[in-house]
Amino acid sequence: MAEMPSWMEQINRVLFGSSGLNISGYILSAPIPWSLRRVTLVFLAGEILPALILGGMYASQQFFMPMWAVITAQPLIVLALMWLVRPPTESSPAGILPMDLNVSSLLRYAAAWGVVLRLVSLLVVMGQVAIGFWEDVTNNPLLLAEEPMGPAEQAIIVFSAVILVPLAEELFYRGLLYRSLGRHFNIVIAALVSTAVWTFLHGPVVLYPVIFVLGIALTALYESTGSIWAPIAAHVGFNLTSFLLLWILPGAV
Repeated sequence: MAEMPSWMEQINRVLFGSSGLNISGYILSAPIPWSLRRVTLVFLAGEILPALILGGMYASQQFFMPMWAVITAQPLIVLALMWLVRPPTESSPAGILPMDLNVSSLLRYAAAWGVVLRLVSLLVVMGQVAIGFWEDVTNNPLLLAEEPMGPAEQAIIVFSAVILVPLAEELFYRGLLYRSLGRHFNIVIAALVSTAVWTFLHGPVVLYPVIFVLGIALTALYESTGSIWAPIAAHVGFNLTSFLLLWILPGAV
């Protein structure tokens, strides 16, 4: 396993104690019975098809479901599909969700990496502003609703965006797509392609640089720790900061 640069070791030691950030590609050599065809099936049925339906609803301005229900259903569909089409030998939705997790470590990763990724995204946005590639835009689901929402609907969206979405997206894009691509390509190609696919579904285009950088960071975290729980926790922390900023500094995200 390659050694980290000294500055990364220092940052890692301060934030995460003994956790490592070595990138070696060893996670790609771990056995995974999911074929790329099986992963593509989940992607088409769980991500593309609902996106096309939602796009048609926007175009026709005929919403058959309230926005909070759409946002909640998306990750549940992906998780259900991963369970339904899993290989017979799998005992969990993706065969990559070990239950020997340490809650305190997860909370530390969520808190620390949520802040780190938020700062990284801010730097990327600042760079886009500096070169003129930016416009006022939000990717916050609370601001995407067409109809007024009460506290219950907002609570459902927050739960979905902070818990269900990170769980479903990390299991699929990092745990399945990244590892499945790694059976055919090297670590760089697997990381770039899986992150590009994830970025594509997080439009508008002006957000692509931010989302892509975050995806690479989450992939690196998964690769370096060997645990899917690490990027899940980091993703939870990042999404949570979006809502905290929204409530504390309206218009900040």
